[in-house]
Amino acid sequence: PDLLVGNNPTRGDGMPSPNRFFTNQGGALRYAPEYGLELETSFQGSLNASVGDLDKDGWQDLIVITPQQGLRVYHNEQGRSFTEVAASVGLGHSPQDVTLADVNGDGWLDVIEVEPSKLSVFVNKDGKFSSVFSTTLQYGYSLAAGDVNSDNRPDIYVMRGTDTAGNNAPDQVYLNDGSGSSFTQMSSIPSTSQGTPDSVAPIDYDGNGLTDFLVLNGGGENESGPGPVELIAFFGSTTGPTDPVPGPPRVTSTSPTANATRVAPTTDVRATFSEEMKVDNITGQTFKLTKKGATTKIAALVSYDASTDTAKLDPNRNLTSGVTYKAVITTGARDTTDTPLAKQYRWFFTVG
Repeated sequence: PDLLVGNNPTRGDGMPSPNRFFTNQGGALRYAPEYGLELETSFQGSLNASVGDLDKDGWQDLIVITPQQGLRVYHNEQGRSFTEVAASVGLGHSPQDVTLADVNGDGWLDVIEVEPSKLSVFVNKDGKFSSVFSTTLQYGYSLAAGDVNSDNRPDIYVMRGTDTAGNNAPDQVYLNDGSGSSFTQMSSIPSTSQGTPDSVAPIDYDGNGLTDFLVLNGGGENESGPGPVELIAFFGSTTGPTDPVPGPPRVTSTSPTANATRVAPTTDVRATFSEEMKVDNITGQTFKLTKKGATTKIAALVSYDASTDTAKLDPNRNLTSGVTYKAVITTGARDTTDTPLAKQYRWFFTVG
């Protein structure tokens, strides 16, 4: 993976302190200012960039929040550069924090935002975003998303800030009602009044397939002093199907293998999964082959063999010798409980 470093522009000596972007060159990181991300903006909220393919073009885009310019969306121009597109895709907002999740199960990453007084959800349709849910709250600070009740839809954890009495306000969880356009607040969750809000991260610490949340209350860069660390865990549910293999499905092997060379022009491309997948989700839209650096799909027949958990892409014509190809399996591929891949899987091979 590549690396984006968000720097704090408020230097004591007044010198510039822009963000830095580094590309991964086979294990070594190269400073790459030509990508257009060397900007004099600091991050706020979770202090992290959200990464995801927002328009399903096979390239990872970036979302960051800055105190000066609000939410910034950087569209990945096929690995060559990044273009800021927040306003044009319907995300010209200034939230406190943001995260990405497929709230309605359509295979497109949606945007969840929290402000001090509001929680909002924006659904992604073909790379454009529109509001489908909003509710008022107090002291909104940070957020995370994950499935806490095994219904295969992400729920929302809202970390709240300091209240008027100077205490750490109780956090809140909003349960996805299934459509992604309606959420119901849980009556209560364990919370602390000590410390100062910092950040919250989704994890599954016990491997039971339900999302837990690691909550830090040390104030982060505000340096307010020590505060408690909380692990908010969720156990068991009678809602939703049981996943025979806990967690999201994974690609466990491919043919040709990653970075293979001298591959026969007559080859078909195969990917084997960690568990049984839904047959109707393994299609030409979720399993694609292109020439490296191109976006046009190679015409092919895609099929799935449930007895071996293997998807096959059979090109209509022989592949071209001397050409490197990219195979992609998107997060639209789902297992039998409708759980998608955690992230897009891609690999390259060269025809001999």
